[in-house]
Amino acid sequence: MELTSQEINAADAPHWAWTNKLLIDGRPFELEGRKYQLEIMRYVTDDGKVKTNEVIKKGSQTGATIGKSIEIAHGAVHGYYPQGIIYFFPSKTAVEEFSGGRFKPLLKDNELLRSVCNDVNSVYTRRIAKTNVSFHGCSGTTIIGGMAKDSMQVRSTPADWILLDERDMFDDEMAAQVNQRLGNSTIRRRSDMGTPKLPDDGIDRLYGKSDMRRWQIKCDSCRKYTHLATEFPQCIRIADGKGFPVCIHCGRDIDRGNGLWVPDYPDRPTVGYWCSQLLNPNRPLDQAVYEYDDPPKYDTTEAEVQRTILGKAFARAEDILRETEVYQCCTMDNMAYSHDGPCAMGFDVGYPLIHVIIGHKITHDRYRIVRMARVKDWSALHDLAKRYNVKSTVGDAMPESHKIREWANSEAQYGNTVYPCYVQHHLKTFDNWGSDNIVKVNMTDIFDESHQMVVNPGRMLIPRDCEEVKIFAHQMCQRAKFLETDNRGGISYHYKKIGDKQDHYRNALNFFYLACKKVGIPESKNRKRATTQDMSYSLKREQRI
Repeated sequence: MELTSQEINAADAPHWAWTNKLLIDGRPFELEGRKYQLEIMRYVTDDGKVKTNEVIKKGSQTGATIGKSIEIAHGAVHGYYPQGIIYFFPSKTAVEEFSGGRFKPLLKDNELLRSVCNDVNSVYTRRIAKTNVSFHGCSGTTIIGGMAKDSMQVRSTPADWILLDERDMFDDEMAAQVNQRLGNSTIRRRSDMGTPKLPDDGIDRLYGKSDMRRWQIKCDSCRKYTHLATEFPQCIRIADGKGFPVCIHCGRDIDRGNGLWVPDYPDRPTVGYWCSQLLNPNRPLDQAVYEYDDPPKYDTTEAEVQRTILGKAFARAEDILRETEVYQCCTMDNMAYSHDGPCAMGFDVGYPLIHVIIGHKITHDRYRIVRMARVKDWSALHDLAKRYNVKSTVGDAMPESHKIREWANSEAQYGNTVYPCYVQHHLKTFDNWGSDNIVKVNMTDIFDESHQMVVNPGRMLIPRDCEEVKIFAHQMCQRAKFLETDNRGGISYHYKKIGDKQDHYRNALNFFYLACKKVGIPESKNRKRATTQDMSYSLKREQRI
């Protein structure tokens, strides 16, 4: 049975926008050259998967955001989301910019929508036909118990469909709490989208857990497929001052519109799209190649090219550690059971375990770790300190500030001086040691230091590869350095948690480095077992004592 045009319009958002000649930025919505947008604008994929959970990893100016705006309007007009639609942004300012600058013109310029909208000029909530469409900032306004974040903005109003735009800028706790809006819904649809910033974080991490769809362009000559963002720039041919996409297999020209969304992992329930700027028919491909080849010449950066043009997460090699770099610090020695010391200790409280690093200086600027451990309580931490003759300990003062103070007082009788540490973003010096044994340290500087301890050969020696070292190596790599611009336009570097956010051993190493400042170098005669790793570093093989 053939569907009527009216029935197709009711079922398909892009067809509805095209037949009604919806004005987008003053121009009628067109399907030509935009085939890649069609599935993104639908509730069901072309291969029949319902988008209960959807992820869109995108570059800038790909049309994905306005496509979702059209889908929202279509769903509201036809009553597909009776409990409402909520579009979340990371801040109130972002809400006002999008709602007033993008969504309002969509309603105002089209009589079809303007006639069924109660208040076109409203910023935060509009009723389109019988559906409430709301726009909210998603930021924590309440701190519960000193730790948990909460906000009425993410909990109070029910919805059938929630969207989170610029996902990398959301607080993770708030991004999780918005699901409470769907508690009474039978549709329970969620869409996350945004331009990726750091690898294995935010939208990039969510896309990695999805079915990972890529727009595969078919070559009419060899019948094989090419994904532009993966094969860039060798998939672009420049001739007569223009760029043309070519098949990566046979080199023939290909049509960007002649493609389909192919999932890398079709069995995964979440639908994920990687939408690069290279798919936009208005984007000159030769210009994209030139910007990629020489970013400063075009007043941009490598990071911006990767993120906004290719839709790829990016971090410089010097801004993030790799596990292979950590493993290169391994020696042939097992972890020591005890040590004559004097040793230094750093620990980080990560519920439900305390992560501990114990070691000592080899020379003024070289360090040997003799033990990594995770313990359940403060008494177990004391036992380790005693067994390894720890004389200097630095630990995170937050969130267990009263606990560490109590423990510090009890440790003093054993000759172990404990320094509670406050890590601060804007400390003017590297560190500041107070007379009350309180130490403050600049966050960026201390993470820079632990990074250098790993990447500089011989500067840090750790025990041979074992299960605990694997955990240590993983947690060392869950921070990435990025450039941040504050509300006043100030630019500064900060370290952000990425991946699974489990960075406790990295913090413990930072504190261990500080603790080493208050302890000397053990004498060889006092050690139970001398190793080559304890001697002065030399590129030549040294003979074991």
